[in-house]
Amino acid sequence: MKAAAEAAAAQRKASLPKKKEEDGTNKEEVVGGKDGANETTATTTTMATNTTTTTTTTAVVAALNSSPPPPRTYVENLTCCVCMDDLPVSADAFTRMTCCGQAMDTECWAKFQNSTMPEAQKSVCPQCRQEFPDTDEGIVKQVRVWVDKGKPWAQAHLANKYTFGTGVPQSYEEAIRYYNMAVKQGCPNAMYQLADMYYHGQGVAQSFEKAVELYALAQKQGHATAQHNLGVCYRDGTGVAQSYSKAIELHTLAANQGYATAQCGLGVLYVQGRGVAQSNDMARKWFLKAALQEHEKAIKILKLLDKAEGKTTPTLPCCAACGTPKTTRCPLHACSQCHTTHYCNRECQMKHWKEGGHKRECKRLKAAAEAAAAQKKASLPKKKEEDDTDKDTPMHNCCQSIEAAAEKNASLPKQKKEDDSNKEGKAAGEKLVK
Repeated sequence: MKAAAEAAAAQRKASLPKKKEEDGTNKEEVVGGKDGANETTATTTTMATNTTTTTTTTAVVAALNSSPPPPRTYVENLTCCVCMDDLPVSADAFTRMTCCGQAMDTECWAKFQNSTMPEAQKSVCPQCRQEFPDTDEGIVKQVRVWVDKGKPWAQAHLANKYTFGTGVPQSYEEAIRYYNMAVKQGCPNAMYQLADMYYHGQGVAQSFEKAVELYALAQKQGHATAQHNLGVCYRDGTGVAQSYSKAIELHTLAANQGYATAQCGLGVLYVQGRGVAQSNDMARKWFLKAALQEHEKAIKILKLLDKAEGKTTPTLPCCAACGTPKTTRCPLHACSQCHTTHYCNRECQMKHWKEGGHKRECKRLKAAAEAAAAQKKASLPKKKEEDDTDKDTPMHNCCQSIEAAAEKNASLPKQKKEDDSNKEGKAAGEKLVK
């Protein structure tokens, strides 16, 4: 018995260094290669709180599973590297620089490319100063570096390259493999793209139900295009029970993010009165928002709506020469003389001046505008006469009496002082004479 006990104690003692060695290895993976006193302290703390940590971790996992995660605007909380504004979820709304992983919104990227900087400076990343690749193969090479690091945006980017065969041989199988890798990390763009593949049956058996499931996951993270597509599924009853009210809700979410297609679709639902009270005014509001982003269908419907209602002034101003509608990227400029006719550029203005008859009409339009301004100005004296009439009212007369009495009372002490001064001066004069 004694020999067996000693053997057990020796075996237990022999196992201690091995356990400490294993704990030290695990510690290096967590801390990230720190050494010295900090490493020793961390190792001791890890060994002493092993049981407590396990219990706490279990409790935290249970709490996270029981409560819904907080809403996220973007899985990476990505901001524009130029203006520092938060970027939208959809990858179509910004430009990703594959060299350093930073991104610019569409407006900042356009300003950067259209600036007066030398071309050599434009061809270099403003963040990491690496030269932009000039081929699709070079872009793929940069993306693979981030894929090896496990970045979900890079996995989705590479999957997109395989989908369309850009810089790599076209392969739906590889695209789906990389999309699934990104979906597992919660990438909304990968969810949306994979949903599109299931919706159209690209590389997989067509499944509207699976597409709706992935669209729903992406829209919860604020992906505007996924919100719109899911709204279309609810509107048409594709892969889900038909519901106009749910379609309105999802279209509104996407439209409020500035997605032009959703704004146009929402306008159509308002015109038709499906899922919402029929309203041409609300429809016109959303059509106009989409038209300002050069959405062709919205521009066409606005013209038809104006014609049906007999409007002489178009909702969306257009160039008087070429008919180009006013948009955010193409503002119109008024004639400097009449200020009523608009043009998209100087060439259209000169053409309309010489050939379109605006040279004759400009004087008439200018005279009409001046007459309207004069009429507006002529209305001002009438208002002034009304103000003078109000002065004859009993209330005004009462106020005048009060003001006059106050002025009279204020003048009395001053008059009394002058009389006293005169008396004193007269007495002094009489005394001097005597």
